[in-house]
Amino acid sequence: MDKLETSLHQLKEKTQPRKKFAFSKKIEKKTDVVKETTSVAAQQETEQKDSLSMIKGVENKTGESLTLNQSDLEHNFKLQNLENCQINLNGRMKTLYLKNLKGCTINIGVVEGPCFIDGLIDCNLQLVAHQVLTFFSTQLIWIR
Repeated sequence: MDKLETSLHQLKEKTQPRKKFAFSKKIEKKTDVVKETTSVAAQQETEQKDSLSMIKGVENKTGESLTLNQSDLEHNFKLQNLENCQINLNGRMKTLYLKNLKGCTINIGVVEGPCFIDGLIDCNLQLVAHQVLTFFSTQLIWIR
């Protein structure tokens, strides 16, 4: 009986192909995906920085109070690197970018498209927008 079982087992091993262990291939694929997503994220961030430099807006101000009317605004507008400012944007825009604002009070007219919000700390916003996209590196924002 034992001889028959061993011969049967040997015949099965010979006729059936040995299964390959594929665990290491999955790990390689996952690391490739992680590398690709980080490189894509870095590329998108540099593209966004480059695109923001081309957009008209208010930048690098501290403790100022500004009121801008429709003639001062463009379709794409940005508020970037502001601290303790009061800003009134009276008019319509297609896209608005708010980036790195601290302690600001901002009253915004109508944004017909998206409003991108990134890096706001202790800010008060009043806005009407079709779409609001926030990137939560923020501490405290009041949106009405």
